[in-house]
Amino acid sequence: EALTRAGHEVLYDDRTGLSAGVKFNDADLIGCPLRLTFSQRNLKQSRVEAKLRTSDAREMIPIDGAANDARQMLAPDAS
Repeated sequence: EALTRAGHEVLYDDRTGLSAGVKFNDADLIGCPLRLTFSQRNLKQSRVEAKLRTSDAREMIPIDGAANDARQMLAPDAS
């Protein structure tokens, strides 16, 4: 919701029966610039996995402030 309020288009992939890899590949194919992955394991640690489409690196960011971190990652001068 915070990202939407900040003017970012958000795609929430809640398709069941598909592997995470299929969903990640589809997000890449449609050009999603940033992927935030919420998993049970990461949520237990109050973290979210963030990955820019243009990078192989993944970053664990705190849930509190994740929207702000995502906005910073998407900023034009962040690359």
